[in-house]
Amino acid sequence: MGRLLVVIVNQGTRKVLSDFTERRMSPRYPVSLPLEYWKMNDSECRGGLAGNISETGLLVLSTHRMGVGKSLKITVMFPNGYELNKFDVLARVIWQGRHTETYWTGYKCGVKFVLMSENDRVKLDHFLSAHLSAHLSADEVLDVHSSAPSA
Repeated sequence: MGRLLVVIVNQGTRKVLSDFTERRMSPRYPVSLPLEYWKMNDSECRGGLAGNISETGLLVLSTHRMGVGKSLKITVMFPNGYELNKFDVLARVIWQGRHTETYWTGYKCGVKFVLMSENDRVKLDHFLSAHLSAHLSADEVLDVHSSAPSA
């Protein structure tokens, strides 16, 4: 596990925001995507938002508690041009906590992808590539893996 150096690139300037040990296998990208999820062996569909996403997992924001260790079937919806696309994934809840914003209180949890079809994996990879390109072209947040801060 390396150290992650978070840098904001804006008009040629670089500022170090934080320096910490990153435990994730893949970088996460901030998003706000609608999703539906079902607990395994439960037919009740619940809604939520993906707060960030990577190729190995995502942050789920919901008004319902999910439970650490629980398996979820998740459908994430995302824009694809003028259409709405989606991918389905079986995931496991790794951690959970309370989440409070100005207008609502609920739960946030980190989920790890367990099983995804090849077709859905391709959709996710294309979405992440397009999302990363949009971030880099807008000079937003850039994750740089480094063992030491650069001057």
